[in-house]
Amino acid sequence: MNARGIVGKVALVTGAGSGIGRASACTLAAQGAAVVVADINIDGADETVALIEADGGAATACLADVSDEASVAIVCTSSTSGQFGDLSRVAYGVSKAGIDSLVRYVATLYGKQNIRCNAVAPGVVKTPSLTANVPADQIALFQRNHVTPGMGEPQHIADVVAFLLSDSAAYITGQVVNVDGGLTMHTPLYAEFV
Repeated sequence: MNARGIVGKVALVTGAGSGIGRASACTLAAQGAAVVVADINIDGADETVALIEADGGAATACLADVSDEASVAIVCTSSTSGQFGDLSRVAYGVSKAGIDSLVRYVATLYGKQNIRCNAVAPGVVKTPSLTANVPADQIALFQRNHVTPGMGEPQHIADVVAFLLSDSAAYITGQVVNVDGGLTMHTPLYAEFV
């Protein structure tokens, strides 16, 4: 599906050397955007550029460290972790909740200048980082609590990113869109009942 208004735009995607960032960069390029593939891992960024170019798209790699203020283009990627309490990763959850609030402020401050600001909040997504850092029994616990048949793939997130950047989403601003397979919308006892 090609979303209206992507062709001819330039998209800067941070963290595009792998996972959700890579899927988003490839999707935007496939829909006609010229993509700047930014990542702290320049080798991963180069791999993403190669994938885009092999598919006929236009892209360039850029070394970028979003923790270095001087190198930051703004991309709003939140997380469902910012929407509820958790037993671990307190700083991560709080920072994502801050992104949710920032989205609303940017949308409010700049909406009359035709600048829209939204965020996508992925749930648990099968990325290389997930499988490398989360034990299999915990991944299975997340899988049991999704209401969809399977867990998310990076492409699921990329499709929503492309939609939100397109003219098809021209009347959507200040929103945080959960892309989580229903993980956060049900009772905590869900897995015990199914």
